[in-house]
Amino acid sequence: MSIAQVVPNDDEMGKGGVNIADARVSASSRIRAQGSIIHTQISKTITQISKAIKRNKALLAKAELYGMAFLSISDMASDIVMSVRYYQSDKLSYALGTLVCVLINLVVQSFQTFASHPLGSQVKEQIIVWSLLKPAVDAHRVASKADAEKGARIEVLAEMSGARVIELVAESIPGTIIQAMAMF
Repeated sequence: MSIAQVVPNDDEMGKGGVNIADARVSASSRIRAQGSIIHTQISKTITQISKAIKRNKALLAKAELYGMAFLSISDMASDIVMSVRYYQSDKLSYALGTLVCVLINLVVQSFQTFASHPLGSQVKEQIIVWSLLKPAVDAHRVASKADAEKGARIEVLAEMSGARVIELVAESIPGTIIQAMAMF
C-alpha cells in the first residue's frame, strides 16, 4: 500500500483537518441509520393498525354499513335538491325526470316492504320508506344482527340488498344519466 492511499491529500481534507471522505461516509451512515429507524417505526405502526383492524372487523363492518346508508340517503336528498334547482332554472323536464326516478324508487321499495313484512308492522315500515330512512334502518338492522320480525317473508340482509338494488336501478343510474344530460 502506498502512502498516497493511506494519507489523504489536501483536497480530501476539510476545515479543521476533517477527512471529507470520512465525513461523507459518516453522514451517509447516519442517514441510513435514521432511515432504518423510521422504517422500523412505520413497520411497527402498520402492524399495530392491522392488528387493530383484525380485532375490530365487526366495528369496521358496521361503520361501512352506516356509511353506505348515509350515502344512500344523501343521494336521494341531493336528487330532490337538484329537482328544485332544475325547476328554478326552467329545466322542467330534468326536474320532473329526477323526481320521477326518486318516486319510482320509493314506490318499488314500498311494494318490497309490503311484500316482505307482516301486516301488523306495515304502517311503521311504510313511514320508514317514505321518510327516506330505509337505508339507515336497514343498515342498523344488519349491523346489530337483528332477526327478521315474526312473520317476515325475507331475512334482514336480503331485504337490505334488495332495497339497494332497487335504489340503484330505479333512482341512482337514471338520475345520474339525467344529471349528465342536464350539464350539456
